[in-house]
Amino acid sequence: MGFLYYLLKDVSEKQPYKVGKNDLKQFVDTVLFKKLSTGRKGFEVIERVAGKVGEYNGKVKTSNENVTRPIIKLRADMEKLENEVSKILENDAVSGATKKSVQAVTYSEEQVKQAVIDINKLLNDCKFHGKDYNNHLDMAHNSENMKNAINDLNFKLRDRVLIATKAVKHESQRLNELSDKAWADFRSMKKCISREMQSLNKSVNLTISERIGMLLDDVNQKATDILRQLHEMRKKFQDYVLKLNDWIVAAKKSE
Repeated sequence: MGFLYYLLKDVSEKQPYKVGKNDLKQFVDTVLFKKLSTGRKGFEVIERVAGKVGEYNGKVKTSNENVTRPIIKLRADMEKLENEVSKILENDAVSGATKKSVQAVTYSEEQVKQAVIDINKLLNDCKFHGKDYNNHLDMAHNSENMKNAINDLNFKLRDRVLIATKAVKHESQRLNELSDKAWADFRSMKKCISREMQSLNKSVNLTISERIGMLLDDVNQKATDILRQLHEMRKKFQDYVLKLNDWIVAAKKSE
């Protein structure tokens, strides 16, 4: 009985998890301590010891799951987005495949429109997943239960989770800023094309063949510029996805 008492006492005092620690320590210092000098009768408490240890382990498991659940979800969401990004443009591979050299390609108006729609959807999805993750693990806004679950981790793992969460929040803000700028540039380019089209309408009777040829070249160049901007934005988006994934993997390995 003495061996069992000192073993659990050492565990209750030195184990790194805070969750359930006080309950286990109180049980050792009160119930188990009183049985030290009772001889064989002391072993009657063995069943209660097993139950208390099981209760402690259950609390540790639940606390860890509360923290790891949003991390695992974000990782799965980012992997899904990464695969979807690689499919937007046929010649641009992102998800682990060898990247092909970027070549000058002429895209139709419908292809450009569809690329805009796809990029916008993925950006909104990424913003949503980042916000959802921050809502769960941001210590400044999350619930008391989640704060306690994070604080109950051993200090090394807790610090890694907090650092990773801070990085996710920072990169989410950066993604918002860069995507807002990219869409502003896109709208400006779209207005420029619209003005050119109006100019064509006014001068249709003036050297029509030459004017149409010049305008088509200009429109094609602007459409190519738009697609280039979308490609650059996709690359930045990829970098953010990979960076977020690195933080998640680092946090997962430290468990």
